[in-house]
Amino acid sequence: MSYLKMLVLFLVIVVGLVFMSGQSAKQQLLMTLADQLPKVVNPSLNNAIDESHELL
Repeated sequence: MSYLKMLVLFLVIVVGLVFMSGQSAKQQLLMTLADQLPKVVNPSLNNAIDESHELL
C-alpha cells in the first residue's frame, strides 16, 4: 500500500512540475513575441503602405 501512495505522490509531483514548466515556457514565448513581433511587422506594414516600392 505504501508503494501505491509513493507512486501517486510521485505522479502528482511530476505532473505539477510539467504544468509549471509549460506555464513558464508559455510566458517566455509571449514575452518574446511581444518583443520581436512589432520589430518584424511594423516595417512590413510600412512597406505595404509605401507605394513607391510596389512592383509595376
